[in-house]
Amino acid sequence: MNQFTIDVLKYLAEKSNPYVDISTVQDEYDIYSDNFIAAFRQLESNRFIASANTDRCGLLVSGDGIPNWSVVDLHVTDEGLSFLEPTPKAVGTPIKDWLIKPTIQNVVAWAVIGILAIAVTISWPKIKETIITKEPVAGQSGK
Repeated sequence: MNQFTIDVLKYLAEKSNPYVDISTVQDEYDIYSDNFIAAFRQLESNRFIASANTDRCGLLVSGDGIPNWSVVDLHVTDEGLSFLEPTPKAVGTPIKDWLIKPTIQNVVAWAVIGILAIAVTISWPKIKETIITKEPVAGQSGK
């Protein structure tokens, strides 16, 4: 994304309270210039901006290439705000995510399986004896 597009996004974020319309943007930028239209389209396609009341953000280009603007309530989306102010990642996060976390999960899972195996092994003779020598309940046949 070029610097001009980022500047337009920053401007929209500054002016949104919570919304801004194209007439406000027109005070700062030439909204009919090819450069602005390209930046606006990129922001819209990246879902960095959205309209509060329509599916589109107000730019319509006719078949002969003439831009037409509708006044709609624009706002910078969460994705756009995240692009402007990315959250810093902790050093070592990739190793933590792909190596340490799965390793710990596997160790815990195998420990639980091991404890269950030991418990079943220790109590198996008692369980086996109970199953084989179980007395029939009163009123039921021993078959």
